[in-house]
Amino acid sequence: MTRLGYGFGRGARGPANPRPEALWRLATVRAGESAYGIGNVSTSNSARTSGRIRDTLSNAHMTALRYADAAFIIGSDQAETAVSPQSIQRALEIGPAVGRVTWSGSAIGTIPGGALLWSDDLLPGALGLSEFPPGAMVWHRSMKDNLVGDTRANFPMTGPGTPEGEDQRGTTIGVDRLMQTGALPADGGARAQIDGAPGVLIGLASDHGPTVLVGGDSRFYGVSGNAGPGTGTAGGPPRMALEQAGIPHAMQARSGSKIQDFVAGDFAKPVLRIGIIAYVSDILCNWSVNDMSNGRTASQILADIAAFVAKAKAINPQVRIWWTTMAPSTSGSNIPVGLYANSANDGRQAFNNEVRTNFAAYGLSGLVDISAAVEDPTQTDRWADFANDSSDGLHSRQTGQVKEAAVIKAWADALPAPLAAY
Repeated sequence: MTRLGYGFGRGARGPANPRPEALWRLATVRAGESAYGIGNVSTSNSARTSGRIRDTLSNAHMTALRYADAAFIIGSDQAETAVSPQSIQRALEIGPAVGRVTWSGSAIGTIPGGALLWSDDLLPGALGLSEFPPGAMVWHRSMKDNLVGDTRANFPMTGPGTPEGEDQRGTTIGVDRLMQTGALPADGGARAQIDGAPGVLIGLASDHGPTVLVGGDSRFYGVSGNAGPGTGTAGGPPRMALEQAGIPHAMQARSGSKIQDFVAGDFAKPVLRIGIIAYVSDILCNWSVNDMSNGRTASQILADIAAFVAKAKAINPQVRIWWTTMAPSTSGSNIPVGLYANSANDGRQAFNNEVRTNFAAYGLSGLVDISAAVEDPTQTDRWADFANDSSDGLHSRQTGQVKEAAVIKAWADALPAPLAAY
């Protein structure tokens, strides 16, 4: 309880302002580059990933950092736990100083298949510092070993060079890289895929600004873009916008993903199971298009969004959740089909109209209207500048991504200060 300082005579003063509580929140803006390698991957031999990733700390005055790493390697039966443990080593570099990351005092951590592992706290003194410098450029060193089975391994802390680890080293149609389902390549490790979603870095500070978790599909990680640094395959519209805004964020966008899967799986799938929701002030999602392409109507998708919000708030009661409108989905000649046409009942237009006017009914804090930036103003189920804004009718490219990023940037710049401890 705050002690009031009203009194008489000597020592009288006004109301005391308690020092803000120090909270753990996402710690890096992820504006950088990545370089890593993978070796000796097969179904019978141990595989190793190693990398050195550049990043930028947030502007908060952080007094401790903590890594989270996870292991999700798919065995032949598709079970996340049907794998051997992984071993991991990490280090953090700031300038010439290097701080070794430990797990319960050990320089090597062991992650059971499908599990999450938090590191010990990394303190500034380990790098000869009194605090971690706000906005400092850092390098993450990481190595994982003992990757066995039909290997699809998560490489952590990837930078924009590979959008949060969406690095396909050969896959087959039907493999859902987010939900970890579908048939794996018959040649196993020779066509292994590395995904990097679980790696995160959180920091302890009392002056965090907004922190954002981005959830979505291939449209959000920029599968078709080529607009330069910070865009396209460097992360898509959300990453470009949030990097420009200087807001710490984590991208959890994967091709083919659907809101329905998260809700049906009770958040039991890898990406959201790692608990990032507890360390952000805001969540921005675009899930909708793959749900609709799999036969879900606008009403069903909106019901899934409401369920998503309820589950997220059970983890973090004060998190703010925002959704985007659904951009056009057309053929290669810019002709909408099925539920994506304006004339379709309970399709894309119905979804956009409802989320624009009634978002609060689904527990959302608001919407980010990216569709308005790229849709034709008179035929809103078509791209306004198809040749430049889209590559295939399904994904934005180059100028389209820049337009969408501008809308997200305006949203990011207007984010209110984080809520109190949550």
